[in-house]
Amino acid sequence: MPNGEDKPGNLELELGSEVGSRLKLQRGQQVLFRSGDPPEARVLRAEWIADLLENSGKTFLVPIRISNAVIHGKLVLKHCLFQFDFVVTDSHFLDEVDLSSSSFQREFSFERSRFGRNVRFTNVETRWDFNINEAEFSDNTECRAMNVGKAIQARGTRFCRIDFEGTVVQGDAAFISSPTGRPATFSSNTTFISSWVHGQADFSSAQFNAEAHFDLMRVDGGVFFRRDEFRDAVGSAPAPCPTGDFSPVRFLGEATFVDAHFSAQADFTGVQFASSASFDGMVVEGDAHFGKDDAAGPTMFDAEARFPSVVISGQANFIGAVFKGRALFRQARVAEETLFGDAIFHQASEFDHFRFDGPAYFRSRTNGLPARFEATVGFRGAEFHSAAHFDGICFCGGVSFDGARFGSDADFRQSTFGSDFVFTGVSAARDLCFQKAVFKGKASFRETSCRALFFRDHLLPQIGDGADPQFYSDLDLIGLCYERIYVAWGELLDKLEPFDEHPYQQLERSLRGSGDDASAGEVYVRQRKRALGLYWADWRRKWGRAVCDSGYYVLARFGVRPVRLFVIGIILLCTSAWIFSLPGAVTPKHDFGALPRRLVWIEGLGVAINLFLPVEVSIGAAWRPSDGPIPITWMKIGSVPLTFAFWATMLRLAGWVIVPLGLATVTGILRRQSKT
Repeated sequence: MPNGEDKPGNLELELGSEVGSRLKLQRGQQVLFRSGDPPEARVLRAEWIADLLENSGKTFLVPIRISNAVIHGKLVLKHCLFQFDFVVTDSHFLDEVDLSSSSFQREFSFERSRFGRNVRFTNVETRWDFNINEAEFSDNTECRAMNVGKAIQARGTRFCRIDFEGTVVQGDAAFISSPTGRPATFSSNTTFISSWVHGQADFSSAQFNAEAHFDLMRVDGGVFFRRDEFRDAVGSAPAPCPTGDFSPVRFLGEATFVDAHFSAQADFTGVQFASSASFDGMVVEGDAHFGKDDAAGPTMFDAEARFPSVVISGQANFIGAVFKGRALFRQARVAEETLFGDAIFHQASEFDHFRFDGPAYFRSRTNGLPARFEATVGFRGAEFHSAAHFDGICFCGGVSFDGARFGSDADFRQSTFGSDFVFTGVSAARDLCFQKAVFKGKASFRETSCRALFFRDHLLPQIGDGADPQFYSDLDLIGLCYERIYVAWGELLDKLEPFDEHPYQQLERSLRGSGDDASAGEVYVRQRKRALGLYWADWRRKWGRAVCDSGYYVLARFGVRPVRLFVIGIILLCTSAWIFSLPGAVTPKHDFGALPRRLVWIEGLGVAINLFLPVEVSIGAAWRPSDGPIPITWMKIGSVPLTFAFWATMLRLAGWVIVPLGLATVTGILRRQSKT
């Protein structure tokens, strides 16, 4: 007679009778109740299972197979050895179950069974699968420090409080939906702290209704918290879902993955985090996906999302993710692409000292939608070792890239900075691109260096008529160094605050380097005029410098294209030549033996030149101005007419000022040109 079959006509072994059930257990036959019978007809007492240990120590020498039973009494089988199958399916345990520290050498299953009270599987060791598919645990379940020889099968299983701390699974751990579409559900606190799964850990479509802790968890294969797809009951091949789309994974309580280590990809696509989520120190050796699910929508962080010191060896995908609370990515590191296109940050976010080893995209490469930062964001000390794409982004709050490093181009084209923009101490190995970017708050590029700085595609003196300005508030460029700059430099200079000579000098050098000496000169004049205004604002302490620079500007325009200086000199000389050609204007010097006479205009010009130059020259040296009055009615001081000697004195004083200024202007231009 095959093991587990009833002998026809043997009433003693009739299914449902207590005697028959006990005899079947003792003989290792399957105890099978009809599922349609009332509970009182399907009673099986826990002590009957314990009685199988009689005369065998702690070793079960027969298989245990029970189905559709209602098991009364506590089932306490600690430190036992089960050499054969232990399979209890579709049954209901009314009291506590404790199999702590037991070892199961063959099949170990509670598929579709229900547990009404506490369950303890602490330190249980299995050589095969641990099968709890579609089981229901109504109270606390302790699975700490289990050693599962193959896989954990928990499809559609419902847990109350569950603790897998320190559990080791040699194969896969599947907490996915059942073939009928029922998701694995964790109604109370869930713990997988320090657990180790040597295969894949799949929590697709699982529902976590309270806190869930995966701290220090290690998974050698992939980790999946994505929306599930229908799978057959045997393998993992996908098939059409009979009940429609599955739900995304939801964490209604706090979710923590602190210092977890995943050796392959980690997929959190479309997950809903209703409370805080902490991934501090998590290591993912493959790709990490926190992007948008085409059917269920984006990954949602309704509270604070923490990713400090996260290390991702593959791609980090946050496309379309929504961060309603703070987002913290301090000291994170991504080896390949980092994708934040179409992501929305509602609260403050921090990427301080984030290391982007691959390209960083904050604009989606598929639909072109940029990320949006609705509050402050910091990239202080961040390192971008490849291209950084921030083009088209709207930064509604303050932005700080203080101390950031860019190993390649940084693209901020068409971005909008709605508040203060801090770009201080930044080092860029290549170009910084801000074409069509708009700075509505203060912007600081203090002590930043780059190869080329683009605010526009071309270098212009001013923005065009009717064009919108690029800078709406103060612009700090102190210490900014670049080889080339493309900007409407007139608009830029209008916004420089605080004043410092360096931004003007840097722009002047760049313009001269591009061959635009005229614009470079205008920049120099604007620098001197700005400084002159500050001298007069503090005139009590700087009146001397204010007066001198004012004279230098009036006479020589600070030495830049000083046309007025030469015009003034020519006018003085021509006027003086006319005055000295008047009757009685000059008298001969005794040493030259000339006779008194009226000079012609050209001789008067010689006298004027001799007086005007600070050094003695031979032209006009034979004559000196007389002390007689100038016979012109309007050349008076009050009622006293001016004398020729007085005019000569004024001409000489003017020459002492204008001639050195002219020489200084020429040598100054040569000096500035030599620097370029």
